[in-house]
Amino acid sequence: MAGKRRDTFGLALNELRVRVRDGRAAPGTPLMVSDLAEELKLSPTPVREALAWLAGEGLIESQRGGEGGYRVRRLSLRAVEDLYALQDLLLAATVLPDPGPIWPLGSARAQVERALSQLQDVGEDVVRATETLFGGAMAGMRNRVVWQVHIRLADRLAIVRRVEACLFADLPNELMGMALAYDAGSLNWRDALASYAERRAGRLAHVLEELDPPPGLSNILTI
Repeated sequence: MAGKRRDTFGLALNELRVRVRDGRAAPGTPLMVSDLAEELKLSPTPVREALAWLAGEGLIESQRGGEGGYRVRRLSLRAVEDLYALQDLLLAATVLPDPGPIWPLGSARAQVERALSQLQDVGEDVVRATETLFGGAMAGMRNRVVWQVHIRLADRLAIVRRVEACLFADLPNELMGMALAYDAGSLNWRDALASYAERRAGRLAHVLEELDPPPGLSNILTI
């Protein structure tokens, strides 16, 4: 019985996490236990447990005054800046003199190239390729705590990376260049990370001020 309950919890958790990551459950979207349970054809208990878990990770938040309801967390510009700052700190730690073999199926370039060619949706391609590259670099540190932080951070940044695909048309080329830099050694990787961070520093704020945001962007970022 416990195994079955765990399976339904895992099903609800995975489905809800994917919806938040890919934007189907956009920031600010209400998440009502009863509605989701009916939609997923599950009892309310595993859905409620999954929502509480995601709230603990910071992906969603409880709605005060609601009847067992949550909503997808909206990100302020400050929150996005903080998430990117944490990402910069983690990636800086991956600049190792000799990280050792990381990629089981070839070079970083080959892994990123494969990720970019798997799907037809540009936004999803970029998210997948970015997480492939950064995940491989993090794995090279062989530190479980750092890896867990990276996974949680990747979930928080997934929807923002999809927005990046609307803002920067050359992201696939940027990721390929970073993969080549990683393969070339620590100095090249360090320089590539610095360029990556510099390009994004303050960029989202300028885009919101100067341009009409792409569809959905105004729901993701608030000033």
